[in-house]
Amino acid sequence: MGSKHNFICPSCEYESGLVSGQPDSGMMVAVDTMVCQDCQSVVDVVVQIFLDEYAAEIDLNCCPDCRGTRVSPWPSQHPCPKCQEPMVQDSLSPEMLWD
Repeated sequence: MGSKHNFICPSCEYESGLVSGQPDSGMMVAVDTMVCQDCQSVVDVVVQIFLDEYAAEIDLNCCPDCRGTRVSPWPSQHPCPKCQEPMVQDSLSPEMLWD
């Protein structure tokens, strides 16, 4: 079971929305949190599909927001894609668990 959190940039106030913040997996897919160079967003990108029946429905290695393919792993320092300052996990937002 995976978990997702909201990350906030204290400098420019960009919010990631709910993302894992690291490689994560559930029962059907594995994701990695990446930065999309096309829409400058932090997103969870599907990197592996465990069940063949979902393979035709899910695009691997592309941004779920803009469908761009210029994605790269989000560094462990969690830099903001807008201003490059470190982002922090929002302690006030609820954690989401997913399968």
